[in-house]
Amino acid sequence: MADQPHPASRRPRLRIRVRGLLVIVLIAGCSLGWMVRSAQVQRDAVRTIQRAGGSVWYEWEWKNGRVVPGAKPPAPPWLVNRIGIDYFGTVVAVKIDDRQVAFRWAQSVGILRERYQRDGLLVSHATLAKLGDLKRLEFLTLDGTLTDDSGLGHLKDLRRLKHLSLVDTGVTDAGLVHLKAMADLRALILSRTDVTDAGIRDLVKSLPNLSAAR
Repeated sequence: MADQPHPASRRPRLRIRVRGLLVIVLIAGCSLGWMVRSAQVQRDAVRTIQRAGGSVWYEWEWKNGRVVPGAKPPAPPWLVNRIGIDYFGTVVAVKIDDRQVAFRWAQSVGILRERYQRDGLLVSHATLAKLGDLKRLEFLTLDGTLTDDSGLGHLKDLRRLKHLSLVDTGVTDAGLVHLKAMADLRALILSRTDVTDAGIRDLVKSLPNLSAAR
């Protein structure tokens, strides 16, 4: 009869297999934890944006700068309803409505600014901070909001941003420094702001492919 391996000789192999299994479990657990955390951060950002009167679009709803009519998430509706849409997609476009116009109306009928802002109808720095959590954002419109130079600081890490519209906001040349690291930025709209041609020229030095209009 052929010699049988001694049980002790199998122990190192068994230890190696157990270690390998533990590594796999650890990697899977970390990946799952990262996915859950990312979905929660995005969900919180979406809720904040919507409370501020904004709209969001996920990658399946947005293509070449346009909304895709009738687009649906890449998952069964029952599953999306059960655990949430933010586990199945990434927000790539955000538009927040012109709340300056509504604020001017509120002033005309005697509603205090503090009350109006408390009710979430003005884009606050807290809202902009949540926007800054959407790291894969590509299109962003903040026309007519109270966004200012310091508020742009919350957006400086949006490295995938391609299109940014800041029409009728409080942005000046000083705020453009926060955009210099946005290497993918191709379109910047600055109509009715205090940004100057000199400020734009300085920004283009860092972003040579940028097309900026004021």
